[in-house]
Amino acid sequence: MNKRLDKIYEDMDSLENERIDCLNRLEAVQEQQLNEKQFIKCFWSLTNL
Repeated sequence: MNKRLDKIYEDMDSLENERIDCLNRLEAVQEQQLNEKQFIKCFWSLTNL
C-alpha cells in the first residue's frame, strides 16, 4: 500500500512540475508576443512621421 501511495505522490509531483513548465513556457510566449506588438507599434509610428 505504501508503495502505491508513494507512486501516486511521485506522479502528482511530476504533473505539478509539468504544469509549472507549461506555465513558464506560456509566460515566455506571451512576453514574446508583447515585445512583437510593441515593435510593430514602434515601427508604424516611425513610418508615419
